Order: sequence, then C-alpha cells, then structure tokens
Amino acid sequence: MKILYLILVFFKCTQSFEDVDVQNENRWDNKLENDAKNKQAEYSELYKTNVLANLGKTQIIIPPYISEYFIQLIENGKKKIKLFGEYIKSELAIEDDLIILIERVNKFYEKKVKTYISHAVRQEPESSKEHLILDIVSFSNLIFHNDQRKMLQMIIEIKAENASSIDTFAETIDKQRKDHMSNEMNYLCVKINICRRYPGFIDNFSDLLNDVLKLDDNKLIDLKNKTKQLLEVRINFFKSFINEDVLDLLSKRLQYSTLNTQDIKNLLTFVTSTTMQRYRLITNGEKEMKSRIKALRLLLDIIDKAFANQADDLTTITLDTTAKAIQQWKEGFRSDIDMPLKLFVEHIVSILRIWWDIKTREEVMALVDIIVHGHTDDVILEHLFTYGSSFLE
Repeated sequence: MKILYLILVFFKCTQSFEDVDVQNENRWDNKLENDAKNKQAEYSELYKTNVLANLGKTQIIIPPYISEYFIQLIENGKKKIKLFGEYIKSELAIEDDLIILIERVNKFYEKKVKTYISHAVRQEPESSKEHLILDIVSFSNLIFHNDQRKMLQMIIEIKAENASSIDTFAETIDKQRKDHMSNEMNYLCVKINICRRYPGFIDNFSDLLNDVLKLDDNKLIDLKNKTKQLLEVRINFFKSFINEDVLDLLSKRLQYSTLNTQDIKNLLTFVTSTTMQRYRLITNGEKEMKSRIKALRLLLDIIDKAFANQADDLTTITLDTTAKAIQQWKEGFRSDIDMPLKLFVEHIVSILRIWWDIKTREEVMALVDIIVHGHTDDVILEHLFTYGSSFLE
C-alpha cells in the first residue's frame, strides 16, 4: 500500500515539475491544483516538433554527433536517478519496491529535458551553438536535482524519518548535483570539445553567497560594511576595469542597502540565481536586455578563466576557509569575520591583477558598462560580441 500511495502522490505532483525557475523551485507543492488545467495545453504546443519521438525530427536540424550527445546526457541522468532511488530504499530500509516510482520519475525527467531541447534548438539563431549546448546541460542538471529532491520528499512523507535523516539526504543530493554536472562537463569537453571547468570560481562563489544569505540581519549588515571598506581601500585597482560613474552608482547602492537588509538579500539572491542560469537562452526581451545578458555571460567566463589559470589550490582553500569562518560566525563560535574576509578579498584582487592585462581590463570595462547602463560607446563591444574575448582564446 505504501508504494501505491507513493505513485499516487507522484502523479499528483508531476505538474510541479514544470516550474524550473530557480527562484520558484521551493514552492512546487503550492502549485498543484492551479497548474493542472494548463498542463495539457502547454505540452501540446511544446511537442509540435515531435522531439519526444526522435531528437532528429526537430524543426532545426542538429548534427548527429550533438543529437547523440543529448541522448547520452539524458541516459546518464536517468541512471543516476535510478541509483539514487535504490540508495534511498537501502538507507531507509524500505521493503516496498520503488521501481515503478523511479521509472515514472525517469520518464518525466526524459520528457522535460527533450521538450527543452526541442524549444532550445528552435531558438538557436539567438545564441551560439556553444551556449545552446551549455544551456541544455545546465538545464538537465537542474531538472536532475529537482527530481531527486522531490522524489526524496515524497518518500520521506511516507517513511516519516527524523529531520537528521532528511538533512543527510539533502546534503547527498547537493553533492550528487555537483558531481553529475562535473561529469557531464568533462564528457562534453571530450565528446564535443566545449570545455568549461566545473565547479569554477563563479559556481563556488555562488555557494558562498548562499551561506551569507543565512546570516541574521545584524551580521549581514556588518559583513556588507566590512566588505565595502575592504573594496574602497583598493579602489584604484577597480578603477582600472570599471568606469568611475559605475563605481559611484554601486557605492550609492551599497550605502542605501545599509538601511534595508532585504535589499542586500534581494541582490545576493539575484546574483546566485543569475550565475546558476548563466547559459540560459535569450528567448525574449528587448535588444538592450539581450546585450546585457550576453555581456554578463562573457564577464563571468572571463572571471572564471582568471581563477582557472591558477596552477595551485589556493583559491579552493581560500573559499573553503571563508565558508567555514562564515558558518562559525553564524553559529557564534567566532566573534568576527574580519581576517578571513580580508584574505578572501586580497586573494581575488591578487588573481585578477596577475591575469588581467590591459586589453582584458578594457574588455571588462566595456562589458560592465553594458551590464549596468544597457549600452556603451566603446568600440570594443562589437568585437567582443562577434569574436569573443581574446582572454578566453
């Protein structure tokens, strides 16, 4: 009876898998009844290309080797979901067979990813093939992560294990998300020669910001003020790749947020969400917004490349040390965050100063102008959008 109930719960929850926006992923259980009537209409529009039957039947023909890669991408995700289901069954000593539930989760995972591939290839002229493929890989990993969490939640509801067991599984899911993405990026590099280090500095920095978001309001304001002071001491360095009007704007924004912790949280949430969706296809919006997104992608890649050039593990050690210090500060095991924060900022400045030459800093300045103002008079931009950054070659 338990497994029957699980299946019924899963059928009831499937429409929640439609919500793949990072900012809304935790609200899936509140959307069940509202989305049910819209599900069929949405699917019928998305499936017009018959991509579910054969990836080669999409409206835009993609090379066979890329189609084969997409198929393998989906199969890899399904295998990991199955293994995770078996792992849950073993750890919770569940006597009932979960195979029907696991198969249902896998079918929905496959359907959702194939649907997105169909949608993505129709948008391909708006994006380079490289970003198209990176976006699909990132999206499949997001669905993989969501499906594992939701399958776990359904099983835990029946098993009613204690909170520590749930926390342990949550950590396992997060680790699997990172490992799965790392494996897929490595495979993508070998198979199609599109290479990105994962996790890169930006990915790890995003995780660090998520830790910062867990601080109480007083500590959050304190951290913001101390960070601002450390950056101001090094203002001349930042002027080498950020125009003064932009720096003034950012300074005023930070000063205003001192009075409103929600502003700080909104900003950090926006940054983490943006970095997680950095390769998301530009399917709509004005030309100015599309330019901003393209500029942001390039900027994040340029930052990642600077830290990837480091031969040692000092960046990883610095990030880990800072994350542990923030956690200890949050829990009251240390009185301040001053020294770890100072070392972290100094490390970032040191790496960028070493690897960003004058030409790269000029490129970064043009990209920051676009991101902040939506436009720039810099002639470098046209070359950047056409040929990419010379730093990434």
